[in-house]
Amino acid sequence: MADSGCFPLWSRGENVDPLTLLLPPELTARLLAWADALDSTLNRADPASPLPMRAAFLRDAESEWDSFEREGHTLWRALRAARPDLHVTYHSVLLERAVDPDTDELLDLLNDAGDVIGVLWRSEAEGVRHKRGVTAFLRDGAGRLFIPRRAAHKTRWPGALDFSVGGLVLAGETFNEAFAREAREELNLNVEALGWQVTANLDPLTTDLRCFTRVYEVPFEGTPDLNPEDFSGGEWLTPGEVLGRAGTGEPVNGDLVEVVRRVYGKQ
Repeated sequence: MADSGCFPLWSRGENVDPLTLLLPPELTARLLAWADALDSTLNRADPASPLPMRAAFLRDAESEWDSFEREGHTLWRALRAARPDLHVTYHSVLLERAVDPDTDELLDLLNDAGDVIGVLWRSEAEGVRHKRGVTAFLRDGAGRLFIPRRAAHKTRWPGALDFSVGGLVLAGETFNEAFAREAREELNLNVEALGWQVTANLDPLTTDLRCFTRVYEVPFEGTPDLNPEDFSGGEWLTPGEVLGRAGTGEPVNGDLVEVVRRVYGKQ
């Protein structure tokens, strides 16, 4: 966490100098600059009235504290990648609490045009449609889609039919980066090696979708390597069969029918 006049890292109550962690020099410099940004807001004459933040990472389209959170989240991810031997939590200035790597994610907040205007945490994003997501279908030579079944322990739509790949785009990620990450995490697939195409860009203002959504299609034969944390199994179905199963009352991901209908019709 960042605190005025301190290094931005703490361990068991002790302030930690990033230089002692043998991090990549650029990461160390960014961590120190992030701490300096917080220090720049300190108004010693009137501590209750912070000064405008001074930092290279500030964005014109969002508040300075959203930019500060964005940079902190980016540094958190970079620190975990550089030192996987450490368990690193992040103290969010927006949530005013510590965040564990496996419990929350920072997302971009959009306006109606789909432009980034800030950030929000996934834990605060329920019902917020101005965020970005990716969905993808594996499609075989017969035109069938690989439809996995969500794991029974999932909080949302347990046991439901789902997209081959799906997830939200993290703050600072592109659609394509999020798609590649989700495919790797959920199906252990390298989509760059397989090839892919974008089949639709959909928005929540003219559809019933929960977010701004980019839809991908990946050519694939066989059975992918399902992550058991996400899926319990799967099957190949035509788009018409997917819609038919949903029509009989079988549980499905809330956006699945809308996307299948818009991209494939009743093929």
